[in-house]
Amino acid sequence: MPVLPALRHIRPSRVPGTARVFATIILFAAMAVSGCGWSSDATDGPTDGSYHDGSLRFDGSAPSLDALGREVLTSLSRADTTRLEGYRLSEHEHNDVVWPELPASAPEVNFPMDYAWSNIENRNRKGLVRIIPRFADRALAFREVQCRGETERFVSFAVRTDCWVVFVTGDTLEEWEVQVFKDVLERGDGFKVFRYYDAEPRRYRREARP
Repeated sequence: MPVLPALRHIRPSRVPGTARVFATIILFAAMAVSGCGWSSDATDGPTDGSYHDGSLRFDGSAPSLDALGREVLTSLSRADTTRLEGYRLSEHEHNDVVWPELPASAPEVNFPMDYAWSNIENRNRKGLVRIIPRFADRALAFREVQCRGETERFVSFAVRTDCWVVFVTGDTLEEWEVQVFKDVLERGDGFKVFRYYDAEPRRYRREARP
């Protein structure tokens, strides 16, 4: 029996007719604003590391990617939602700092900022409700965070994409990986999560290492 009990994948129910079309529209909108599907235009931002200015760091940011992953994993094992939320981008940080630099905020896109945040908030809440029971009260040992996607650079921040937390559990040395967060904002030498995801652990795929 695997170290982590087999976790049934929650499959979405089939969506008929116009409801399916509406769901597809919402999905693409979510990709534009919630840290997945970043526009390639983002690379037009500075590449000299100016977003490392310490004065830009958001309150509560972790000092490194690994520190962020370690704290998130520990907080999940303790079911500490307060600490988990502390490492996530706040509404103020999103609306006043991050959103104005995202491609989705352009006037020609005409995408409502409030809807963008509410979408992130709702998906985050649903993700936490499902992932906390998978990790609560488990003996977990953090290994590292790997962000295997591109780093998108904006004016005052960068976004690390396709991030995985690698860990072991119990007395075994078998390694696991999980995407409890996929995208990480880097600003002022601090790191924060955009939102948490409903993800199932899988055995670590060493060949996936960048």
